Amino acid sequence: MTGNIYFDPNVQEYKGTVIWLHPWNYSHGSNEGYGVQGTTIYWRLVQEGYIVAAYDQFGFGDQLTSAIDFYKKNPH
Repeated sequence: MTGNIYFDPNVQEYKGTVIWLHPWNYSHGSNEGYGVQGTTIYWRLVQEGYIVAAYDQFGFGDQLTSAIDFYKKNPH
């Protein structure tokens, strides 16, 4: 599974790392911003000095088709 790391290279000392678990949105996946105008939540976290790891969770966004027949392929 692939994902993205967002950070501001101009920050001297980061506040911490956030793993962005996106909202329940099949088509958008990790790219959803909860309706924040002008930017997404993960980008605002970067602007506040955090490193953010974001990926499309299983069955969402770019991983949408991974859920097809999952239990047939993995019965146990």
